[in-house]
Amino acid sequence: MADGSTAQTDGIACTRKWMSIWLPDSESNPDPDSGAGHWSTVSIIKCEATKDECIGIALPNGDCDLSGGNEGGYEYPGGGGEGTEPEQKTPCQKIQEIGKHTKTKSLFENLKTKTNSTKEFGEILIESNGQINNIPKEGESGAGGIDISYSGGQIDGFIHSHYAGLLSVFSPADIASLSAIYASGSIRDMNTFVMGIVTASNIQYMMVIDDSASFATFSQQFLLSNGNIDQDKTDLFGLLEFGKYNIRTNGLSATNELGFVKLLSETNSGLKILKGSNNSNDWSELKITNGQVVPKPCN
Repeated sequence: MADGSTAQTDGIACTRKWMSIWLPDSESNPDPDSGAGHWSTVSIIKCEATKDECIGIALPNGDCDLSGGNEGGYEYPGGGGEGTEPEQKTPCQKIQEIGKHTKTKSLFENLKTKTNSTKEFGEILIESNGQINNIPKEGESGAGGIDISYSGGQIDGFIHSHYAGLLSVFSPADIASLSAIYASGSIRDMNTFVMGIVTASNIQYMMVIDDSASFATFSQQFLLSNGNIDQDKTDLFGLLEFGKYNIRTNGLSATNELGFVKLLSETNSGLKILKGSNNSNDWSELKITNGQVVPKPCN
């Protein structure tokens, strides 16, 4: 159920939309008619500058920024600077340095031994002089999530496990976590950063930011104005978008994979996903062709 209102002042127009959503206690039974859960009401406010005489950048409050800077809210990294634009790498090239490192492969294989647990395990990856240092993380028992906060500076990747009963692909919380890492400037290099999972289905994936401009826009829907994760919006995205693409905790891994690749492509997320072989040696970028997932092997 949704309701909305619109207001406009000089130089800015704002729309508030109220939405009532059903939050199930268990994703295995999301039907409000038969499953346990509760209703939650959230409001989404969108404000747009309406000044048309601005020859610089119209800020969210309607003022004109002639300097070209980013005022208000939080500033996304990699948004400008002098000099030539760095060469854009393909998804396969982006996983070469960190994702396909011998140490990362070993960590992936070790995480597979923990998918029969009742909590998530993870590893923060930090590259130094060609070596990968890892910082172990683990979630709470019975919880479908993991805290990946790190105060030691920028990082080069994060990989983690999904145990039986969790999604066989990346979750809305995973995307929200990547959004928060990106917004805080915690990614050392967009051309080498990877986020990875291994699942109870014995499948491993890596996700990379392929288009930072598109991801900057896409990621805002998961965040508060200070760059922290907005849990209500993240839950809403999971309910609406994952439901739309038939991505479910009790779904077949192939069905979830198809839905997730479509979701990333059709929502202009700026993200790409790659799938690894059972030994994490070989990786392929996943694309949609004629409505089906087609792997493109990395050379």
